[in-house]
Amino acid sequence: ARSVKLFTSSRDTQGLRDTWWNELREEIRAHARSLSCAAVVGYSETANYQDELVVLSATGTAAYLKLPDETVSQTGGHKLPLPCAVGHTPYLRHESPLPLRLELCGLCGRKYVPELLLATVDVPPKLPCLGEAHLIQARVGRLKKKLTGESHA
Repeated sequence: ARSVKLFTSSRDTQGLRDTWWNELREEIRAHARSLSCAAVVGYSETANYQDELVVLSATGTAAYLKLPDETVSQTGGHKLPLPCAVGHTPYLRHESPLPLRLELCGLCGRKYVPELLLATVDVPPKLPCLGEAHLIQARVGRLKKKLTGESHA
């Protein structure tokens, strides 16, 4: 999530900057809730200043955390988490809030997993994956017109 604000030292106070960050954090929480996720992992915040503008950025990965006692292993009925549970989606294939291609988990065959997983954190060490993880970076650049003032922020 990103927010562009006009930064003027004469009217700017720490309380105003805290309000801006709280708005951005609430937007991240709302995005996670819209995906039926109760946690955000790999969360980070950055601020970039250019003249009188500040661009606030917050990034993270929405996650559905499954507690260890929610999954029963096939050996002896002991309650152990399946190693693939961290990749399962919290919704059914036809109830996905996003246009995703979901497949049945190749390990347990009971839950759905995304064909492609984009995350801001490293893959957990015991998560079985097909193929290798690759770093993907994307940036969007636009020319800025030479305009000033709050209405052009």
